Amino acid sequence: MKKKNWFYLILLLTFVALLWGVVYYVRPLYQMYRALKTPPPATAPVSPAPEETKLLQNRYYNFLLYGVDAGEWVKGSYRPGKGRADTIVLLQLDLEERTVAMLSIPRDTLVEIPGYAGTDKINHAYAFGGSELLLGTVEQFTGIPVDYYLEVNYTLFRDVVDALGGLEFEVDRTIKARGLTLEPGLQ
Repeated sequence: MKKKNWFYLILLLTFVALLWGVVYYVRPLYQMYRALKTPPPATAPVSPAPEETKLLQNRYYNFLLYGVDAGEWVKGSYRPGKGRADTIVLLQLDLEERTVAMLSIPRDTLVEIPGYAGTDKINHAYAFGGSELLLGTVEQFTGIPVDYYLEVNYTLFRDVVDALGGLEFEVDRTIKARGLTLEPGLQ
């Protein structure tokens, strides 16, 4: 086989391998997105029992869970102001099927933010307008209404860890980083 033919064969195989990798990675994400966006099938209305709470009257509930890089840090303030939403997860709870579907939205996803011209990263919506603008942006981007949300910042994360009894870990050598020093031993 000539050198030129080898080159084209290798180029073709590389393209096929890349295409397979993209399909292998993107297909599950697309299926999850499609499952979240698919409206629930029409069912005959059923009158709820009087003792049922409002939370249990619907079949589907959509939650937006997001972590922001704001909140009080160990020594002083880590980031003053609102910060940005670094982790964004849309979660759908199906009470009838007893299933949960989750869609992680990468923080660098370019979207149209309501009230702002052009496109910007989805995590900037929180910095521009807090929870309300982030929820509106996610709803507009996905077409899925958000029923409830949970915002986690450094302070809440620390408080939850403390409420659960803290976190212990073993340090095998001295670690120094950004003004913090950890000596060997149980921390």
